[in-house]
Amino acid sequence: MEKRKYYAYKINLMTNKRLYIDLDKFINLHNLPDFKEPIAKSYNLIKQNTWQRTIDLYGDDARNTWLLKDGKDYFQNPSNIFMYEVLNNVLSPMWILNLTKHDTEINLYDSISTSPEAWDKIKFRDDLDQSWNKVLKWIDHLDIFIKKGRVSIIITRPGIPIQYHRDTGKPFSSYKPYKHRQEFIWINLTPIRNFYILDENNNPHKVTSKSAFFNHHFWHGSHEAPQRWCFSIKIEGIFTSVLRQKINLNQQYYIGRI
Repeated sequence: MEKRKYYAYKINLMTNKRLYIDLDKFINLHNLPDFKEPIAKSYNLIKQNTWQRTIDLYGDDARNTWLLKDGKDYFQNPSNIFMYEVLNNVLSPMWILNLTKHDTEINLYDSISTSPEAWDKIKFRDDLDQSWNKVLKWIDHLDIFIKKGRVSIIITRPGIPIQYHRDTGKPFSSYKPYKHRQEFIWINLTPIRNFYILDENNNPHKVTSKSAFFNHHFWHGSHEAPQRWCFSIKIEGIFTSVLRQKINLNQQYYIGRI
């Protein structure tokens, strides 16, 4: 096997060995509502492009719509997205369906730097089909958060690896590790979808639980292409002190620590 490249900007990600925390026993996943029908009815609400730089297992850029630096208005029309992908030989490996309305000036809601008032302004969007009602009710009843934040459905297109990306809220070229507390739960809604987190040697570690929390400044994603549509949900918020104690999570953490 070809030796993997080391990223020139590599930092030590493994200040401890937990790449993710299994949350299955802290969330009632048995009564999780069906997501397929509401997702299927929400095509017109989906953001069908990727605004994050993605890489493959060797650290090389994956060609996606991130390469278009200025195109927010252009990407409002699905036919423009199709035309751009065909003409420029790029793909958007993941689509996003935001279930909430939030301040577009805030890249990441961080309980160290984001005010309580900003958290309280996050609301479910009012143009969702009524088939979402059971899902929204289920989210409302989650008791592991003091505040609930943005809620997004991550859609993986068939036959396309989602590749690896980081959620840092910073431009890739200027990103440096910073102290943060950005908490969320990630739930895999499609069992065939494999999800990985890369360690400091670029080795992929599969997330084997259905739900998890991890430091999303890590490179995460997948090098495998699913053969049908796959979905996951990311629910952001501020964890309760009770949950933090149960999962042995520091009040604040740096990149590389959870």
